[in-house]
Amino acid sequence: MSEFINEQPALPVKPKKKSSGVKKIISVVVIVLAVVLVFLGDKLVENNDAPFIKIKQALDGTMTVRTAPGVFWQGFGDITRYQKSRIIWFSWEQHEGLHRDQSIQVRYRDGGTARISGSIRYILPYERENAEELMIALHQAYRGEDNFVDRAIERLLIETVQQTAGFFTSEESYTTHKSTYSDYVRDQLMHGVYKVAQVSDTIFRPGGDRKILPRNIIRTDDSGIILRKVNPLDKYGVAITNVVIYDPIYESDIQQQIAQRLNSKMQAIVTRSEASLRAQEQITMKAQGERDVELERYVQLVVNKREETAAEQDKRVQTILAEMRAESAEINKKAQQWNGKSEKEIGRGQSTAKRMLQKADSNLDIKIDAIKAKHFAIADALSKGKAILPRIIMGEGGAGGNAVLEALGINALEDLANRKGIKTGKK
Repeated sequence: MSEFINEQPALPVKPKKKSSGVKKIISVVVIVLAVVLVFLGDKLVENNDAPFIKIKQALDGTMTVRTAPGVFWQGFGDITRYQKSRIIWFSWEQHEGLHRDQSIQVRYRDGGTARISGSIRYILPYERENAEELMIALHQAYRGEDNFVDRAIERLLIETVQQTAGFFTSEESYTTHKSTYSDYVRDQLMHGVYKVAQVSDTIFRPGGDRKILPRNIIRTDDSGIILRKVNPLDKYGVAITNVVIYDPIYESDIQQQIAQRLNSKMQAIVTRSEASLRAQEQITMKAQGERDVELERYVQLVVNKREETAAEQDKRVQTILAEMRAESAEINKKAQQWNGKSEKEIGRGQSTAKRMLQKADSNLDIKIDAIKAKHFAIADALSKGKAILPRIIMGEGGAGGNAVLEALGINALEDLANRKGIKTGKK
């Protein structure tokens, strides 16, 4: 029996117990890890969206800044989120901002009050080269976005809006300096709040009462440059943009005063307009009368000028005609003179020609008689069959053998002499 008992193996039971314990331990570890992941998983990694900046403070206190979107290792560090850009509303409209009246109450230098509404945008320095350094300094100063907006942005906004109102009266804020107010607020938010000095103005009311009102003036240095307070946002590279200022919402008394002043101004404008219209009508009527008179005078001047021109033209025509007549008479006189000279010359020429003809005729008669005598002699010799002497052949004819031909021309010569009335001596 003892041998049987001794033969019973005890070793297999112990390993089973050991394996079961390990499994239990592993299970516990897995459960613990699961619990840790469930409760502490968001402490291990963090995701950054594009519109945000996240600042991680590690367990050892080291701070790092994440501006780019994406997942990064958190390592159980604390994460603080800032919006890269954000609009701050200070409006009385319920649909703008926090669904409540966030407008800023201001007091003008004449004692009137109003509420100013609008919006601004601020931009954190996430694109600068030293963005991490600036954001860490901002986070160390304000420890969170809400504190930064409340203690830096909104306080700067309230100071600027309220101080700027002290430069104007309530009437100026909606009349002559309406746009100037917005310009002043925008300039101070972007570049720093003005340093101001306070002076007193004396105002006399319609009833004769005198009132002394304080007035803020902008301080400048000797060069005329505006003096400003230190802008707390410059230290952290924060920029203010898109400053929008709405029209003021005045208190009821101011509203009534504004309405009365506007009515009075409108009535004054209407009165001045009517007076100006009447004056203009009188000026127009006078101008029309003067125009009619001037037009009539001009018409008469035109008529007179036409008559003067016609008379002048007639005078010039008569003058030209007289000159033409005188020139014509002179020409006729000269023509008569030349005609007389011409007749004299013609008579002189005719007498000279007659003399010359007479002289020529006498010479011609002699020559013709000689020629006739010669030719009659030749003809007579030929008729009698006599020989013609050489002297005759070599005579005036100039060519031998032509005597017969010359004799034949006697009849023609006689005809010529007869036409001229010269006696030929022929029987």
